[in-house]
Amino acid sequence: SSHPQALHHRATIVALLWPEADEAHARGALRQQLLHLRRALGPGVILGEGEEAIGVCQERLWCDLWAFEEALEAGRLAEALDLWKGEFLPGVYVEGGEFQRWLDDTRDHLAREAKHVAGQLVAEAEAAGDLPRAVAAAWRLTDLTPYDETAWQALIKLLDRSGDRAGALAAYTTLAARMRAEGLAGVLTTYLSYSEPEVQKLLGLPAHHAVAAMVPLGHPVKQLTKLKRNPVEDFATVDRFDGTPFTA
Repeated sequence: SSHPQALHHRATIVALLWPEADEAHARGALRQQLLHLRRALGPGVILGEGEEAIGVCQERLWCDLWAFEEALEAGRLAEALDLWKGEFLPGVYVEGGEFQRWLDDTRDHLAREAKHVAGQLVAEAEAAGDLPRAVAAAWRLTDLTPYDETAWQALIKLLDRSGDRAGALAAYTTLAARMRAEGLAGVLTTYLSYSEPEVQKLLGLPAHHAVAAMVPLGHPVKQLTKLKRNPVEDFATVDRFDGTPFTA
């Protein structure tokens, strides 16, 4: 139960966990599961109120989900992130029914909470000038969002700022290999994130302009007629940001 102190009616539980079974068989299955739980957890953990209501005593059982939610509510973000060990109830699947929909929604919600916490920790550490702590939180964020290039770009830049150029390159290499393995193409700004300051200086780019490693130029195989195109020389320059206009 993700709400441990609440009592739940047996009829509700059997409908969620055994939606395809008739009531007699479903209640029998629930009795068997409760018997196994009581034997495994010991006395006083599984609560009951009469014959129909059952629940869990939080005082007699520790659960990482409860601790995670409690740390979040108290604003102990680093503790909450340490408690997050991955997907909620991994491997559990109940075909059809309301329980699986609830499980999927809960998994998505908790995963978003963990990602949000990691992002907050990165921002707080960076604002405080604590680069080692920001880097550690950024690494954790990339674990939680393995294909989010924004998170990887932030990590690469933090590693570069902290003087760990080898780590920045290793982070980029990890992302590139992961994207290739999944058949995905990275956005252009990721490719030079680990050396962006030097490239900006080399090309005379203002600080608020991002760097792209590759810009494909050329003529399309089939000329499109329904699109309005600006001349290339209006937005492309040679060698530097303030260089001469590029002409095909």
